[in-house]
Amino acid sequence: MNRKNFRQRLLTTIVFPPLLFAIIYLLPYYYHLAFCLVVIAVSVIGSYEMQEMIFPKHLRGTASGEGSGPDKPLIPFWVPCVLPMFQYISLVYSFNIALTEIVFIALILFSFAKEVFNGAEDEVPFSGTLHRIAHTTLLIIYPSYLATYMVRLAVESSHSTAVLLLLFLLVFCNDIFCYVFGMLFGKNSRGIVKASPNKSLAGYIGGAVTTAAVAWAYVRWVPGMSELINPVFGSCALGLAMAAAGDIGDLIESAFKRAAGKKDSGNIIPGRGGILDSIDSLLACAPVLYLFLARIGDTL
Repeated sequence: MNRKNFRQRLLTTIVFPPLLFAIIYLLPYYYHLAFCLVVIAVSVIGSYEMQEMIFPKHLRGTASGEGSGPDKPLIPFWVPCVLPMFQYISLVYSFNIALTEIVFIALILFSFAKEVFNGAEDEVPFSGTLHRIAHTTLLIIYPSYLATYMVRLAVESSHSTAVLLLLFLLVFCNDIFCYVFGMLFGKNSRGIVKASPNKSLAGYIGGAVTTAAVAWAYVRWVPGMSELINPVFGSCALGLAMAAAGDIGDLIESAFKRAAGKKDSGNIIPGRGGILDSIDSLLACAPVLYLFLARIGDTL
């Protein structure tokens, strides 16, 4: 990393986390509407970046026409971004139907139905069907469907502000201490995962242990959290689970970029790259935290 990129990355790290914490802590009104709007905006940008990785512009519409090429998405990138929006609406207005799940399944079935007609237009009929269906389904799930769990945590939790702060604190903690322990002790244990060969076993272990310790301290000392999570065993288990999920989220994003031949998912954030480069761990951790809380009594 050159000096300019380091300065940009440092500035981004100094500015954005406090800004995010301020939005969560100072603007909890209307079920954290401000935060949920940020989630929706991030989903739109992240979905665009994902489309550019799995459906590159120069390969779209290469069969018979703009809408039927083997690398043309079956739905526009912005359509799955309605999922976090519908999640917020359904929770705030207490709909008695699983609106988000209905829309999620509808998008997948619509893609299937559209492929029935588009596949016939391939140079070799339906030769690109598996490619289009698999990639479009991934575009629906990542990032928009996974982002709905951040909205669920914001709206459903009985201590939503503390829970959201816990989510981001543990993700940032694992990311930072993986890097610190990796730099200090990981020289001889790198390359264990080819998707990100600079990451080390020492970094992963150090990040996990530190994240578990931070989770324990947070649950023990932040008011209301011990009502949701056992302050000894539950908090440590949560920290380890969040560290593992964060590492998986980071690694799968690296795998996506390698598959697409890209260094970064985008260039919107100075020094860091794209939105997906910054939220990959969050996308994996939000469902883990939500399900972890949901399994511990009537907490959500």
